[in-house]
Amino acid sequence: MAWCVTVATIFFVALGYHNLPDELPLSRWHTVPKSWLVALRVPLINAVMLGFIEVLRRPLIRITTGHTANLVSSILLVTGALKAVVETVELLRLPLRSDATVWVLILVVLLGIISALWCGRDFFGNGQWRLLVTNRRENIALALLLVGLMLLQLPLIAS
Repeated sequence: MAWCVTVATIFFVALGYHNLPDELPLSRWHTVPKSWLVALRVPLINAVMLGFIEVLRRPLIRITTGHTANLVSSILLVTGALKAVVETVELLRLPLRSDATVWVLILVVLLGIISALWCGRDFFGNGQWRLLVTNRRENIALALLLVGLMLLQLPLIAS
């Protein structure tokens, strides 16, 4: 479900691209001329973050009960999807901006992280986190996701 929502946010931004203003925020403090990469940057970053959660869920399943790993990853995936929706609504409403959006984002992310930590507290409390080891395929997937994340940061660096 989280993947469907996040892919839908990418789709909605692409559909609404022509209605976006000529200047788009690259960060909360800096705007740049509108381009496809800038418009799709945040929704794509959200998709990459879901990829990280999915890949890291696999080694977590190997060292915890499947229930704990699935619960923690599900909470983080839903948090990522909610974050993607809030950011997409904010982007599609431009040039209107609200400070409340920042607080909603902070609240969603904090609640998601705290909930995931609470549900996975045995993982951290028993020192099981030391046993978290990724295999070769997971390392390759994580490296590719990291490269994708770095490439999506290039507009921020170049401006």
